[in-house]
Amino acid sequence: MPSRRLPNGWTFGLPNEVFLTEAGLHFEARGVPPDRPAPVFAPADVAAGKDACLDRVFELLDDS
Repeated sequence: MPSRRLPNGWTFGLPNEVFLTEAGLHFEARGVPPDRPAPVFAPADVAAGKDACLDRVFELLDDS
């Protein structure tokens, strides 16, 4: 990825390629979808002080 320096000293990079899966999908900006989805930051869980995503991780670890 080529990088450039701005006059204020910051640097940035711009991709010069597009990476696709065999099916022609790209995941830039949205990310790779998980194999095992988990709830993240549901308002009710946050209000109750729960972390449903972390609970799901522990469940998956127990199953392996």
